Amino acid sequence: MKILTKEKDGQSFLDSRMTDTIERFNESFIPATQKDGPPTGSIQRISWFPDSKRLIYDKIDYTNRIQRYSDLFVYELGERKAKALTKGLRGREPAVSPSGNQVVFVKLDGNRTHLGVIRLTDEKNPPSELLFSPPMQQRVSYPTFLDEDTIVFSLRTEDGRENLHRYSISSKTSEAVLTDYPNARFARKTAEGVIFASAKNGVPNLYLSDVRI
Repeated sequence: MKILTKEKDGQSFLDSRMTDTIERFNESFIPATQKDGPPTGSIQRISWFPDSKRLIYDKIDYTNRIQRYSDLFVYELGERKAKALTKGLRGREPAVSPSGNQVVFVKLDGNRTHLGVIRLTDEKNPPSELLFSPPMQQRVSYPTFLDEDTIVFSLRTEDGRENLHRYSISSKTSEAVLTDYPNARFARKTAEGVIFASAKNGVPNLYLSDVRI
């Protein structure tokens, strides 16, 4: 994974010659143990902090001589250095809140996934909290903040149906939203509203919803 830097205003990133390598993976290396995540060990998601000086991402790494878990890392652009935010968390798909003070993520567990949050402090390994735990065989994926209290994520049930759900941190409640859009995934808040993918017409397409979904 690399960071491209423009040398002057008006320049295209395609013409940039300045790059910083954040993470490098050896695809030919296959460990003897089961990987906790994608078969290639690749980064699944990157999320920028509001000040654009830092980004957070997930990566599979060794926690001891035999175990590999997915953990969350923060890359500081000014220091050009990545720091581990968690160790042995089995967390992936992080997203930063609008204030930059919280990180929502998916936590892996034996045949289960959970929706979790980390309140960022000065601690090297801040504690995490599980917000929502669906039944076994159901999968939480791609959470994102709509505001400091509201998270939208995709939930896939045992029968293969996948819909967007909205979770309130203060009331600790979850509800399905935009149920007319099947196989809804990858929700993302933008200035125009919430953009997401759905196969409503039989093939995946992008849709835009009001932010108050």
